[in-house]
Amino acid sequence: MKNLLLLLSLLIASIAFSQNNEQVDKAYNKFYNEGTTYIGEKKFKEALQFFNEAIALKKNSAEAIFARGTCYLMLNERDKACIDFNAAKALKLTSAEEYIKKYCENNSPGRTQKPLNNK
Repeated sequence: MKNLLLLLSLLIASIAFSQNNEQVDKAYNKFYNEGTTYIGEKKFKEALQFFNEAIALKKNSAEAIFARGTCYLMLNERDKACIDFNAAKALKLTSAEEYIKKYCENNSPGRTQKPLNNK
C-alpha cells in the first residue's frame, strides 16, 4: 500500500511538473517571439524587455541570450553585447563565435564601429 501511495504521489508530481513546464515554454515562446518582432522593427529597447523576460524563464536559452546581445550591440552597448555573446557561446551556440570575433576581440574590425541601425 505504501508503495502504491508513493507511486501515485510521484505520478501526480510528474503531471504537475509537466504542466508547469508547458506553461513556462508557452510564456517563453511568447516573450522570445515578441522580442524578435521588435528586432525586425528595429525597436531594440523594446526587444530587450522581452528577451529579459524570456531569459528569466529559461536562463540557459542561448538563442534568447544571443538575441539580447544583438539588441545591446545595436544600442551601442558593446560590453553588454559581448557578455551575452560569450554566454551564448558557452551554451554551445556556434554562431555567437562570429560575433565575438567581429565585435568583441581587441583587434576585431567591428570593435569601434557603430551599428548601422542604432535607434
